[in-house]
Amino acid sequence: MNILASSTGYAILAAVGSIFVIVLGYIASILFRSGEFAASIRRMAFLDDKDVKLELCFANKTGKSKTYTHIGLAIKTQQGYQAVAYLNHAPFLKGQDGLQVGPSLVLKVNKGAKATFVLDFYLNQIETVDYYLFCQSGNKTYVAAIDLTSYKQKPIYFHSVSAKTAASLTK
Repeated sequence: MNILASSTGYAILAAVGSIFVIVLGYIASILFRSGEFAASIRRMAFLDDKDVKLELCFANKTGKSKTYTHIGLAIKTQQGYQAVAYLNHAPFLKGQDGLQVGPSLVLKVNKGAKATFVLDFYLNQIETVDYYLFCQSGNKTYVAAIDLTSYKQKPIYFHSVSAKTAASLTK
C-alpha cells in the first residue's frame, strides 16, 4: 500500500512538473514574439568619451519589412524618459539592407533579415546614469537599456512605451 501511494505521488508530481514546463514554454514564446525584433549592441572605443558610436545589430523576426525612425539616446528621470541625443546623420551600414534618408532617418530591415548599423551620437556630458536607446517602428516607440561603460557586444531588450512617453521622446 505504501509503495503504491509513493509511486502515485511521483506520477502526479511528474505530470504537474510537465504541465508547468509547457506553460513556461508557452509564455516564453509569447514574450519572444512580442518583441518583433532582436537586437544587440556594442559601444565602439574612441578617445573622446562624449562621442558615442554604437554598433547596432537588428534581426527582423517578422514576415514583413520593418523600418525604424526617431532613433536616439535617453536617460530616465523621475518624470520619465528624457531624450539627450538624436541620430542626426546617416549611420554607417554594415549589411545588405537599406537606409532611406528623408525628413527623418529611416533604418530598414527586410523580413527575416539581419542588418548592422553604426550609430553616432554626441553627448555634451557623460553622466553616471542609465542610458536607453529608443526608436520608433510603425506607431510604437520602443526603449532598451544600454551600457555605455562596456565595449562588449550585448543583447538588448526593447519594450514598448506609452503614447505620452513616445511623444516626449520623438519630438
